[in-house]
Amino acid sequence: MTDVSVGSIMISGFAGAVSGGVAAPLSLSGKKLPNGDLQLSVSKKLKMTDYKMEPPVMLLGTIKVGNEITVEFDFVLERVK
Repeated sequence: MTDVSVGSIMISGFAGAVSGGVAAPLSLSGKKLPNGDLQLSVSKKLKMTDYKMEPPVMLLGTIKVGNEITVEFDFVLERVK
């Protein structure tokens, strides 16, 4: 990765097989922090059925979970000194 100035960046990529052999496009937003670390965040809405997963049902169907879920990651990559 080339050196990035302090501020926001946008990184786009392609997620690997998440489940059931299905891959999905994924965009990360990130920013270089003043100390040189890189903070990355991703939020992706997914439908469980797209990944061959059944939405969970509990208590004989009295409690059901929707098909759409949101997966979020927020992490900081520290610069190795």
